[in-house]
Amino acid sequence: MVDENIPQKTFGLIEKLCNESLTSEDHAELEAILAQNAKARRLYLRYIELHTNLKRIHLRTAVPAPSGVSLMHAVMSELRGTTLSNERNPASHSRTQWRRLLGVVCSLIVVSAGLWWNQPKPENIIGNRTEPPDSQSVAVLQDSQEIFLHQEAGAIFYREETPRAGSRLKTHHQYSLLEGQIEIAFPRGARVILDSPAFFELLSEDQVALSYGNCSVHAPAGAEGFEVFTPATQVIDRGTRFSVKVDESGLSEVHVIEGLVETFQGEFDRTELSEGEAKRYRVDEQSAEDVPFASKSYRRQLPDRLMSFDGETNNRGEISTLSRLTVSRGGQPCEYEFEELIGCDVVSFCERGSPPTANFVFPKNYEGTLEELSLHDNSFLTGILNPGGTKKPHIGPIVLPGPGVSKADLTPGMTLRFHEPLVNQAGPDLVIFDEQTAVHPLSGDAFHLRPFEMTSGMKPMTVRKYDIGMLSPESRPMVVFDLLRSDETIMTLDDLFRIKLRNSTVSLDYRVVGTAVDLSDMGIPLNGQIQELFLQDVHDDEFRIDPVLIAGFPPIKEPNRKKPR
Repeated sequence: MVDENIPQKTFGLIEKLCNESLTSEDHAELEAILAQNAKARRLYLRYIELHTNLKRIHLRTAVPAPSGVSLMHAVMSELRGTTLSNERNPASHSRTQWRRLLGVVCSLIVVSAGLWWNQPKPENIIGNRTEPPDSQSVAVLQDSQEIFLHQEAGAIFYREETPRAGSRLKTHHQYSLLEGQIEIAFPRGARVILDSPAFFELLSEDQVALSYGNCSVHAPAGAEGFEVFTPATQVIDRGTRFSVKVDESGLSEVHVIEGLVETFQGEFDRTELSEGEAKRYRVDEQSAEDVPFASKSYRRQLPDRLMSFDGETNNRGEISTLSRLTVSRGGQPCEYEFEELIGCDVVSFCERGSPPTANFVFPKNYEGTLEELSLHDNSFLTGILNPGGTKKPHIGPIVLPGPGVSKADLTPGMTLRFHEPLVNQAGPDLVIFDEQTAVHPLSGDAFHLRPFEMTSGMKPMTVRKYDIGMLSPESRPMVVFDLLRSDETIMTLDDLFRIKLRNSTVSLDYRVVGTAVDLSDMGIPLNGQIQELFLQDVHDDEFRIDPVLIAGFPPIKEPNRKKPR
């Protein structure tokens, strides 16, 4: 059965693409579907993978690639109508045969799409891979002739786990980036940022082939000559910043942000593009057309986010406390020790409208009181879980227990009071860590967050995807803990401390996930301050948020920020 979450138009547009009858209106509709539907993006990446592999099969029988040269490189040269030495290729490309091959691709997709969605995920994609590369090993990578992943932001790859920052990347290997963004560092200093969805191959220490997606290239002094191959053109850097976009038909756009690039396309003479210029290249057409320059096509940095965290672990690599974290603020990585963070306590709790569940998490052999579990500490194994919530964030005044207040009128959620005011500065201003297991949403439990008292201009925000989710290489497995469960819905914090609770057995493996939050997203002005926030679950499923540690970031100090590249 075909996945019902994929718009039916998607398959018809694929067929039009294969038949080379895709109109400009169809193309716009296709792009809109890709932008809004993650499963459609996966389907397209699968199509591109099959599409490219069939090209490889065709080229193996028509023009064998020279020894030691990437087949993808051979594909790019064949599509430009040249050999790898830029001479005219004597072997002609049979258009009829190629259409038949594309027809086979379409048939495979349409017939097997439903089966494909049920293929097993990578076995170890959420395994207990916990040991991060130390700074010395990353430095060695940076000084080597290897290509490595410099940073990732919510990256998920198809059929393989996401590498950690500092990991070597393979050459002559097809990568399919399904979600998020990555930044790749090349030995001579070039940096390439890829936005999902993208299908690419690293050809050498200064070459990348982009079959689909968007990439932004920065080639500083010393990295001149960096090359990007697409199905329609070859782009050679001459010391610059530029972006390349490739769609599902191979149509390629090049936008030059700074400096100069050269482009080649078949017999079309070498073209120079300088700052502020942009051109579009089509497969099998030895011509280029001017397009409006778009500076926004270039990504200078990955989004601000929680980048990584570390703490005390046991001999199995399971984490129990937070000792330090790294967050990107205003595009610059800032590292904080736990002692530098601004703590917060839970000062109200209500799960009205929700079924009873586990409300406390605590370590094995815990000897403290229940009240202490509501206070700030560095433990991932202590906290108050599963507050109530609403499908839409509560925007009116928050009703707390008090004289004459009916429990039926209490606002479901929990109030967080920070030990000192949070100051809204560049990038994120606080972090929320959540305990999560594989049967829960892999991107993290969705939540609403708002100022406790909202003045003019302030608003609630909703987070549905964490910076570090279950599939992130930066998530960490948790030390085994205990839970306390109630048999009735908890209406107040006092009730929670005094009601009869029972131990609940934990039979699943849990991991710590987390996300950074920017106060600007709640309408708080730059340099504005706030001390109390109200947290609610998004009542969109049976799973509720399990916050185990919440803390604010101190004001940014210049020595704590790295200089921009």
